[in-house]
Amino acid sequence: MDPALHKAVTEGDLRKLKIILRADSTPLLSRTPQQNTALHIAARLGHRDIADRLLKECETLLLEKNVDGDTPLHVASKFGKIEVVDLLINYSLEWPIDIESAEGSPFTTKNMLGNTALHEAVTHDESEVALILLEANPNVGYVFNEKQESPFHIAARNGLETVVNEILKLSWVEQEVETQPNATGSPLHQAVLAGHIKIVEMLLFRRSDFVKQVDTDGNNAVHYAAQKNNGRIVEMLITKEPSLAYGNNQWGQPPLHVAVYYGAKLAIKAILKHCPDTAEQVLCFFIFI
Repeated sequence: MDPALHKAVTEGDLRKLKIILRADSTPLLSRTPQQNTALHIAARLGHRDIADRLLKECETLLLEKNVDGDTPLHVASKFGKIEVVDLLINYSLEWPIDIESAEGSPFTTKNMLGNTALHEAVTHDESEVALILLEANPNVGYVFNEKQESPFHIAARNGLETVVNEILKLSWVEQEVETQPNATGSPLHQAVLAGHIKIVEMLLFRRSDFVKQVDTDGNNAVHYAAQKNNGRIVEMLITKEPSLAYGNNQWGQPPLHVAVYYGAKLAIKAILKHCPDTAEQVLCFFIFI
């Protein structure tokens, strides 16, 4: 990257930046070894005025990617730079896109991990940023990355109650990809795995379609709770749907067997309290050809 441009942007020196751009705007096309543009750097450091001046000079910087596939909005979101995120959103809302496909939208653009800016915000526990992004473009809450995880999954796992609550308010159209088992299960699986009781309660009440979903290994949410020895969540799940206590995963293990394997006494007690006849279940081995 042009040294003078790098210095001005890094230091947040708007006066120097204006002088550089008046002389020649060509340096805006220069990049660092990690392929960061001047706007990436301004986004990471939270220099809103610098970012605004750069975009007024070259608005296409909004969609430029670095070696990780991150746009400036990805960067600002993961580092929690709210003022810059707000600025980039304002530019993004005016960005001309094909509404049918949404190709080229700063909100839906994905990095090398398949993450949108919202994925990055929730991954880094930036709830305030996530809420701003959701308000600007509600649909991104259900976009899947390469791991087949939506921001909804990640927010549930990280215990971001306000974000989960906001996503639950949004209108939701079931997509085939969301109904197919994936390695991390549903957002309910993730909330159970992390032991976030309030989020589990929210999901059981407002998204009952998650209750019977399984991951790619056939584990339902009670399998996850049993593994973590979370007796309270086991009870919540079985009270909602007793059949979960009897479901076998692909190794023929019902939740009780998983609990025994992990020595999860609280989970064992909870399962037997509500479904005592699960003690009669025999391990069923499945042979896959």
